[in-house]
Amino acid sequence: MEDNQNIRLNQNIHFCASCKSENIQKLALAYMSGSSQTKGVGLGVGIGGSIGLGAGMGTNQTLLSNMVAPPKITSPFVGALGIWFLAFFIYTALAVSMPQNMNILSSLLVVIAFVATFWPPIKFYRYLTAKNKTLMEEYNKKYICLRCGNIFKLD
Repeated sequence: MEDNQNIRLNQNIHFCASCKSENIQKLALAYMSGSSQTKGVGLGVGIGGSIGLGAGMGTNQTLLSNMVAPPKITSPFVGALGIWFLAFFIYTALAVSMPQNMNILSSLLVVIAFVATFWPPIKFYRYLTAKNKTLMEEYNKKYICLRCGNIFKLD
């Protein structure tokens, strides 16, 4: 029974691909364990009786935590909004240049053009969301060797 437990435990031990050390850690855990946020409030009294109050906050990070920081995530909303403004500008320029005595077909085309201004931003939003998800999935699969600094994925 004891031999079976030892065999089972040994199967879960992972090694660094470079130096064969067992001292490995997930990147996300190494990042979180090396960063901390601090907040402080101070009160001061001057010689003339003046009173001052101050507040501050900051983040402290170890070099290891800084090295294994997660990838920068691009906000899909900001980019999509920018593309929508560009498409809406083009739509407005086209709509203003249309003659005033438009028939039903021309009016329908203007409405379709306005609705079409939403297609590129939605497509861009979906693209960035998928890209951000892929970046984070890849990041969460990686480990760092705390002995040699090698960053790798477990097979």
